[in-house]
Amino acid sequence: MTPRDLVVISTGNLRRMKLRTFLTTAGVMIAIAAFVSMLSFGAGNQAYVQGEFDKLGLFTTMQVYPRSSSTANDTSRAAKLDRAALDRLAGIKGVNLVYPYDAFSVTVSVGDSTFSSKAQALPSAAIQTKLFSNMLAGSAFDSNTSRQAIISDDFRKKAGFTSPDTAVGQPVIISVRVSTVDSGLTHILVDRGVTLLDRLKRIHLDSLRYAGYRSQAVRTEANETLRRFLNGFLNAQGVIRDTLKVCGVLRSGHMGRVRIEPMIVPLATATRFNTSGLSGSPTEIFAAMSSGTLFAQPDDPSGRTFTQATIDFDPAVPFKNVRDSVEALGFRTFSFAAIR
Repeated sequence: MTPRDLVVISTGNLRRMKLRTFLTTAGVMIAIAAFVSMLSFGAGNQAYVQGEFDKLGLFTTMQVYPRSSSTANDTSRAAKLDRAALDRLAGIKGVNLVYPYDAFSVTVSVGDSTFSSKAQALPSAAIQTKLFSNMLAGSAFDSNTSRQAIISDDFRKKAGFTSPDTAVGQPVIISVRVSTVDSGLTHILVDRGVTLLDRLKRIHLDSLRYAGYRSQAVRTEANETLRRFLNGFLNAQGVIRDTLKVCGVLRSGHMGRVRIEPMIVPLATATRFNTSGLSGSPTEIFAAMSSGTLFAQPDDPSGRTFTQATIDFDPAVPFKNVRDSVEALGFRTFSFAAIR
């Protein structure tokens, strides 16, 4: 059989089985088109995500966390993410800015509306980075001492402002209930009309020579003293208020591990709230007890630790160099630059 015969027979078979030929050809074409479409969609989506991340500066941003505990082979204590650690991080080559995640609960009053929210302290230099450039209206606050605030668009809706533009320039009253050691100590002296001297008069001095009575009296008074202190510390809270003007409205949205609260305030405003006492939340109280700063002076920031810090680094410096330097100080890191 010659090649010409094979061609003639094959062409005849194709004519006789037109439907099968059409279906086979169409299936191949559809498969190729679907494969090309998937590749194009994936490449386009990747380019879009990278563009958005680059626009927000996420590829030049690094999150720093304290290690939860030392490893079994490491007897040294985990490094604290405190003010001294922030200074060391700022000294790393290629680091432009370091700022901690410093947030606290506030009560917000806008007109007749009152609601609870979270505020975050940031230096004015941080507001100038790409991470906070997605403004819907207004601008960043003028300085670290200005009585201004940046709010998210979700916060704006909750406050009842009709649009981002109308929110700019509006006053917002924020207040924080704080607990102080002084209020706890005051209640040790006088609580519910009963003074410490009144309680001491109830102790039978003659019976103190008996070990059983002496042990019971010590336990009773120790428990009562602790109860009085906690009652004053947690319940006799003071209220700190401040009135700020909205200077900008930030687009709401999640940024991975980057934590941005609904309200951003200058450092000076946050310092006034933070140095007035503890918020009274169990988490903050236990953290202060663990770090040994429960009875420290409120305006002494030396013993304060943070759960997270953000580093803005120079894109011209290799990411690996910055990451290795941070981890060498004993901290964990995360950055989208590692998966770029």
